[in-house]
Amino acid sequence: MIRLNCDNWNETDNLKSFLLFAQLIEEMLNHHTIDSYRAPVLNTHSLFDEFVDVNNEISTGYLKPISLLPIKDELLDSIENDNVAKKILEGHITHIEDTLKNLKVKTNPDKNKINAENNTEYRYAPHIKSIEIAKQILDRHYFAQLKSDLLDLITNNPNEKEKITLLTRSFVTELLYIGYSEEYIYHVTKNFFFGKKRITSPTQMSKFFSQFPETKSNWTVVFKGATEFDNIKHSRVMQNFKIKVRKTRVGIGKKRKIKEENLFLSKKTVDFPLFLICEEVSAFDPYSAKRQSEDFLRFINSLANHNNHKILLGIEKPILFNETLTYKENKFFMRTKPTIEPIEKILDNSEDFEQDLNRLTNVFIKMNSSDSSASSFYNLMYSVNSHHCALKSNTSDHQLLCLWTAIETLLPPNNNDSLIENFVSSISPFLGREYIQKLIEDLRRSIKEQLTEAAYIDFISQFPSEYNETEKIALCISLTEYDHSLQELCDTLGKNSLLPNRIYQLTKKLRKAKDIEKTLRIHNERVKLQLKRIYRVRNLITHKGKPTEYVPRLVENTHFYYHIIINSVIKKCYNSNYPISSLEDIFALIKFEHESHIKYLTENSTLECNRSNFRNLLFGYP
Repeated sequence: MIRLNCDNWNETDNLKSFLLFAQLIEEMLNHHTIDSYRAPVLNTHSLFDEFVDVNNEISTGYLKPISLLPIKDELLDSIENDNVAKKILEGHITHIEDTLKNLKVKTNPDKNKINAENNTEYRYAPHIKSIEIAKQILDRHYFAQLKSDLLDLITNNPNEKEKITLLTRSFVTELLYIGYSEEYIYHVTKNFFFGKKRITSPTQMSKFFSQFPETKSNWTVVFKGATEFDNIKHSRVMQNFKIKVRKTRVGIGKKRKIKEENLFLSKKTVDFPLFLICEEVSAFDPYSAKRQSEDFLRFINSLANHNNHKILLGIEKPILFNETLTYKENKFFMRTKPTIEPIEKILDNSEDFEQDLNRLTNVFIKMNSSDSSASSFYNLMYSVNSHHCALKSNTSDHQLLCLWTAIETLLPPNNNDSLIENFVSSISPFLGREYIQKLIEDLRRSIKEQLTEAAYIDFISQFPSEYNETEKIALCISLTEYDHSLQELCDTLGKNSLLPNRIYQLTKKLRKAKDIEKTLRIHNERVKLQLKRIYRVRNLITHKGKPTEYVPRLVENTHFYYHIIINSVIKKCYNSNYPISSLEDIFALIKFEHESHIKYLTENSTLECNRSNFRNLLFGYP
């Protein structure tokens, strides 16, 4: 949670929920945000679409019928908590829920006979038809109803902050599902809410919504390219993708008096002397158009490398203008900033690079110190190399495959489970084990970001010195005796609706054993569903080469998961009270600790946090 300049906001109570809406969108799309608070990969609408799409893949034999079951469970849970979908599907919702609950799929005992012929029944089964109809209804009405309900809530029921949060998260996911880029949504949000425009009333939300029409525009994207493009400018592939090659700015557009454009067009370099003009790119925003054009050029580069392995077609960063929208001189013009790739959207620990390198090196040394862990050494080495390949890859699809390999390589031997069951059962304990601590540590960073250094030191000094800073934040969140400290903190934050709401939500979840257990259980279920989604998409990429629009967000999640696992491996090698000689030992220990923590919470469900037990209840250690 970064500190935002809210000087343009009037300081009135009726704007607090509107500010929460704006801060939530900024946080969901900020690349420093932890995975738990980023935009959800899917909402109810897109889950219906995923259900239909996966069923189609089952009918063609690319996926097994059992692939529908986790989507069914997630869809039922999403419908239950989505009043927008319920309102649109009113009269049908009970039938849809009953259909999903009664859905059963047959698993073919002969794994070699999963093909289109014996899966046809699933494509045309009655339950699929009702889901397809529901999806078509949501296609027509979900986005409009979502905006209407958000405006109504923030204007007329501003205290319903939990509902506002749920709808805002669904709104951002819907924009991404429609086809808007994260970069453009973030750009519009920062300019509209945290720029020079005065924010005086929640009714301004309608103006914000108007920035996202549901129709695409035709874009022209201009790159600077290497001389090799001049040799293929008349090729069929360049004509097919409507890409022109120019040595001068002639044909790019009318001369403008916009400084950034003139600088780009007038300055040529030795390495990139040509202009590459991608025309008629259909997209919702300039960043999406840029990404599509880059994909075209990467594909052309792949074709060029097919039989000429030393040829590399180069491009510089792009500049865009739109021929259909009005802005200046009847031309919309925008120079896009360099985009951050999904693989890069993770908070680096740059405080002590050498220390981090030494710790990881020592893990390798430890894994190579005995015969029993020799395989662990090579598994870890291959995993780190696969992660490096993901970082160097230019496409989200390949990044996901590399990250999957990086994680799968670490897994313990599979005894009787299927690949995906072994993957889920091995990885989910790591993610559950670190979940509460991740939330508390993120809250600590957010408080520190919002306060001055002196104010933060004063705040953190209120708590007993025997605890580290993360434990001090856990203490004040989980114990009622520190409510006055939290209230004083919230009073000093000024124009900030998100942090006080975050603090309130965490106090609801993290003060009683039964609530902590529920928080972990819900997280564990969501993680398992997400891991299975990653596996399905990985299969479709590998076996069918099918692109999926939400792959970039799966890359973000998978990258987070990888680092949680690696950091846990390092931590256990350094701090464990148990003898560790292999990766298998660490996986077994993490699973044991996580299950023991859940069991302790379940058996002591009436306990409330106090100074003697809060670490045990929250983190599973005394």
